[in-house]
Amino acid sequence: MNFVEHPLIKENTLEARAYQIEIAKKILIERKNTLVVLPTGVGKTEIAIIIIAEILHQNGPKILFLAPTRPLVTQHRDRLSKYIKEEKIVALTGTITPEERKDLWKENNIIVSTPQVIQNDILSGAIDPDEVKLLIIDEAHRSVGKYAYTFVTEKCSKSLIVGLTASPGSKMERIQEIMNHLNIKHVEIRTEIDEDVRPYIHGIKIENIMINFPDEYEPLREKLIEIINALRDNLKEKYPEINIPQKISKKRILDIQKELSVQINQGNKSLYEALSILAMILKMIIALEYLETQGLSTCHEYLEQLVSQARSKEAKRTDIRLNKLRGFQEAVIIARELIKFDIKSPKIEMIEKLVEEQLSKNDRSKIIIFTNYRNINLEIYEHLIKIKNARPSRFLGQSSRGNDKGMSQEEQEQILKKFRNGEINVLISTQIGEEGLDIPETDLVIFHEPVSSEIRNIQRRGRTGRARPGRVVVLVYKNTLDEILFFAGLKKEKKMKERMSKLTENKKQKKKGQVTLFDF
Repeated sequence: MNFVEHPLIKENTLEARAYQIEIAKKILIERKNTLVVLPTGVGKTEIAIIIIAEILHQNGPKILFLAPTRPLVTQHRDRLSKYIKEEKIVALTGTITPEERKDLWKENNIIVSTPQVIQNDILSGAIDPDEVKLLIIDEAHRSVGKYAYTFVTEKCSKSLIVGLTASPGSKMERIQEIMNHLNIKHVEIRTEIDEDVRPYIHGIKIENIMINFPDEYEPLREKLIEIINALRDNLKEKYPEINIPQKISKKRILDIQKELSVQINQGNKSLYEALSILAMILKMIIALEYLETQGLSTCHEYLEQLVSQARSKEAKRTDIRLNKLRGFQEAVIIARELIKFDIKSPKIEMIEKLVEEQLSKNDRSKIIIFTNYRNINLEIYEHLIKIKNARPSRFLGQSSRGNDKGMSQEEQEQILKKFRNGEINVLISTQIGEEGLDIPETDLVIFHEPVSSEIRNIQRRGRTGRARPGRVVVLVYKNTLDEILFFAGLKKEKKMKERMSKLTENKKQKKKGQVTLFDF
């Protein structure tokens, strides 16, 4: 194995891969703000390390490395310390006081942080963004809308900017927005089929398991659909001018609400009633979505929450109206009766089976299970602790949900450390674990539910197949919203690959004499 040789990179630590060196060399020579798009697990961070070492060597501090979450900030700080001969590396997070961060900024040459922390410190005048020579943006696909990456990028206008992502999105408008927000002038893309990347790609076996929707849940599903249809018909009768499709989605409701809000602001007060009906439809669609993708417990919890809201002192008129609907009251009664039977979710039964099979084949396996919601996360954990050889742990964000407390940065770091060293072998994670976490030996990734986002699909799958072949299993309820989300995600991912192919058409033919090692 060949290693990168550089005055600021520790000897025999960083493997010299041709594509990484070629991309880093091009960025350093041309000094253009660049978006680097690579498959997960093939070393985007290593490209950043080569660039950081050379910029630090040539131009001196400061280097700013941004990541969206605290676990990722800690991971990147540790990675930089592993490879770079630089003691002045620090992670700045919200757990450190602003005054301490101000001193740490002055004392260190490489700063790893979340964008929100840096934004706050720039606004307070604690740090000077003009000092930054190089700005690395990890998970650059987040650079849309008003996310803090955009603010920091604007303020660090004098620095060289390098964005890193595995999944920029399927829409050209989104890709262009990312490039605009990061002031990107050039894109470097490598895919699984590129000759120099292919040797480092480990196969991922992807399978979807189609599960019959439980017969026991059907009365509740039928009741929720009945309420939605009745409210929709009522809306169409009162407001025939509003275009209400037969199969109405959450997105369509939100679009109509925006349109009506504009008309109300222009003086059409008669549309308030329409907004109220739409709000009730939306709540019932959410309840149906919970039932069809998460199961009974999540749907029941949501319906009880709606009942509580309607009975509170701060109750909104829409909540009170919904609670008085006979159909809604019947739905709540059905959910309460079903919950008494303690029916185990077929998805959780399948997760138990998959975990048992994997650990029986190899008791040293590591497994990650992704869930969208906290209560399902907890439910899965409570079932898996009973399985032989399973040592499960939940992995959550910092915010709390009622009595379910979030995890501090220190708790998150400890859990990841235990997962890496095998003390924990099943990680049950919410969205916090989807992006960037480097856990090379994960053998199996399970999606409790499909996600329609091509970005989240790629990020979740990227937690396996890094150091060795991996397996991904997606659980899908037949003939439900689950199935729609599953195929929507596949379609978006296909589109994204097509977009990437168009952006790389002029790079299909490799140049002769391609550099294989980066001689600084």
